[in-house]
Amino acid sequence: MIKQFYQGDVPILKGIKAPEGLEFKPLSEKGLIVMEGEMSGHHHRVQVKDRANLKDISFAQDENGYYLKVGSEAILTHPEHDTITLPQGIYFFGSQWEYNEIEDRKVID
Repeated sequence: MIKQFYQGDVPILKGIKAPEGLEFKPLSEKGLIVMEGEMSGHHHRVQVKDRANLKDISFAQDENGYYLKVGSEAILTHPEHDTITLPQGIYFFGSQWEYNEIEDRKVID
């Protein structure tokens, strides 16, 4: 089952299947910025909860967003939102879109 939740304007899907052919790379010690605020300069960053588990987390990106494989716990941080703990699983981080009759556009953080 796919679960959906948010950290601010960043939608997060858990339990999604990553598309075939994506190349997953290990997460660096600095983590991964999955969304950067265009107005505030703040960012949503995935990090390891414990550096010993760094090797258990990898990511891939396509035109829709980021896919994250978490073998042990990771966290998603942002200066203006509560930290979210990401237990083991596969996650997708995308963007919210605003639809209207004239144009579709990404929601700006």
